[in-house]
Amino acid sequence: ATPYTITASNSTGSATRVFTLTVAAAVYTVGSTGPGGGKVFYVAATAEGFYCGPTLSETCYYLEAAPTTGENSWDDYGSDISGYFWSGNVYNAIGDLASRTAVGTGYANTLAIVNQVNGGNVIGKAGTASRSYRGPNNLRDWYLPSKDELNQMCKWSVNQAWTSDATLCGSGPVNSGPGAAGFKQGNYFSSTEYGNEFVWGQSFPSSFGTGVQNNTTNKAIGRFVRPIRAF
Repeated sequence: ATPYTITASNSTGSATRVFTLTVAAAVYTVGSTGPGGGKVFYVAATAEGFYCGPTLSETCYYLEAAPTTGENSWDDYGSDISGYFWSGNVYNAIGDLASRTAVGTGYANTLAIVNQVNGGNVIGKAGTASRSYRGPNNLRDWYLPSKDELNQMCKWSVNQAWTSDATLCGSGPVNSGPGAAGFKQGNYFSSTEYGNEFVWGQSFPSSFGTGVQNNTTNKAIGRFVRPIRAF
């Protein structure tokens, strides 16, 4: 809320009034279209939101997933039917800078991936492809989701009602969540590293399988990828 003072004067005197202008923030729900042109799949449970951004110094309240239809849409397979490799350096660990798990930390993880020396910054890998994506509205802050962000997206993809961030993705019809589309049944990369050659991944389910998370997803084996952005 911002106060404004308006004073009116004439030959006999003046009068002053103070007005307060309040601009309400846009309210998004799961399935609505976000500022980047994707679909919102996560809404913070509290008014405090969560830390986000490249240095985790910003506050965000929503996550949106890249759209798979329309202008500048995304394909989870990529240009190769085998999917994406995680990065250009699949044998050396980045360390703490890429091992964050929480909602909101995927952006910082992804920057560490693409900035890794000796091949981390290679075009067309999971990290660099996510960062180079611009979406329908030409925004530059898309990234590879962290382990916990990927889990929230998995739950949305099978229309699993939110009960807590910690609840793991279960089974259900793929692409049945509000606005969910384009997801494949199979293993998706997160941006959360787990050692030299492995990262956290998650198997997106169908009606007959569960969304299991695993820390043995090999960096050098092609997987599915879906960029997200926080706002």
